Amino acid sequence: MFLIYIVIGVLFIAKHGKSCYNVINNVGYEDIRSYLMTYYNMQPFRKKKAFTLTEVLVAVGIVGVIAALVMPALISNYQTKAMNQNYSRIKQTLTDSLRGLAVSENKVNFGDTSMWLASEPTSYDGNAGLFLKKYLRVSEYLGEGTSTKAKESFADKYYSYDNADGSSSAGKSRKIINPDTSGACAILKNGATICLKPQVGATPAHGIIDLNGKEGPNVLNRDYWELTLSTIEFSDVETELLTNTVPTEILTEDHENIIPNDEIPCGVDDYSVECCRYKAEKGAVTGPDHQCCQNPAVASQISVCANDIALRVNLYPSQCKLNKRQGSIPKCSQKPYVLSTNTTATQNGKKISKLPSNPPNLYLFCDGKKVGYMPSSTFRQAIETNSVSYPFTITFPSCFLSCPPSKNPTCGYQSGEGIKSTKSSVVFTESGTYKDYKYNNINWSVTYY
Repeated sequence: MFLIYIVIGVLFIAKHGKSCYNVINNVGYEDIRSYLMTYYNMQPFRKKKAFTLTEVLVAVGIVGVIAALVMPALISNYQTKAMNQNYSRIKQTLTDSLRGLAVSENKVNFGDTSMWLASEPTSYDGNAGLFLKKYLRVSEYLGEGTSTKAKESFADKYYSYDNADGSSSAGKSRKIINPDTSGACAILKNGATICLKPQVGATPAHGIIDLNGKEGPNVLNRDYWELTLSTIEFSDVETELLTNTVPTEILTEDHENIIPNDEIPCGVDDYSVECCRYKAEKGAVTGPDHQCCQNPAVASQISVCANDIALRVNLYPSQCKLNKRQGSIPKCSQKPYVLSTNTTATQNGKKISKLPSNPPNLYLFCDGKKVGYMPSSTFRQAIETNSVSYPFTITFPSCFLSCPPSKNPTCGYQSGEGIKSTKSSVVFTESGTYKDYKYNNINWSVTYY
């Protein structure tokens, strides 16, 4: 509105400056009234003057200069105020959570909680790490602050200035700050990155916060804060809370204390149906090993949870009829077998060297007739070893010496899937199942060559 008034004033002066000057020289009221009546009312057919292009450009230029001078300060003040409010909210949440931690963890006082230690720990995952994940809305837990991932989540260096508003005046230089990322670190859902250490003795819990990650301005007390919480005493706050507060629910150490909502329905260690749907939508569920895929209520709704394993069998069958003999020795002394070399398994399209569980039994068919099988434990070894032969257990023919020639099956080489009417075939069941066979919560399929 202020700029609008300036524009109107500039345009009016550019238009009527000379006329106004003449009017001002005639100080009498009647003279001014007579002039205005003459200028506006007594000359109705006089051609009205319009603003020239020069006048308009001058007015716009003045407004632009004023805006260029005023707007950066307004934007900077707004950003600073927003960052200060964000930091205050995070600090207040941490303070309130620490003061009520004895009640939340069902302990006698703060000294029995996970956030108080008598000496510096060797790891912060079991104390400050659990605290961050439980009481803040964590987007990604970074683990120990000494890890590369945690260090890379902060800028390499930050700056501090003598002026409180983060600016440098004449004769005042800036100082470089190297962030101390020790403790447990996490990225919050609002974009802030935090590292926190528990209270050790009387030394309060402390850490660092970057409200917008590695982005600028990276200035102390603007987007980067060195956080120090109040020291929690054992005897006053917790005793008051325990005696004056009647909680509707006592939280135990393994309580998830995360209530899903429509916008951000879950935390780091929450694998509820709502949370898993959200994580799947954001691409955070990467495969069948993800915890969400272990939740049967939602696993069927997430495509990457489909646990399909395809087996490719390097089959070496016999080239002769199974029940022919030479004297007292079967003519086919070499039983059909699986060579572990190039016998492979792929899970959801990715080759694996070890199976998550025993596969189904394999059944060998020759000329469309079942002649033997291989136990699941034996075939698993064929997948997980190399250059080893694993023979089938032959069960055909029961008549062996008395079978008519028309029933003598020949196990010859061929490749494919399912039961073939000639030569050799490998399937999962006696009825011929070879694809989408559900076994041990896995969909199995098999081909042979």
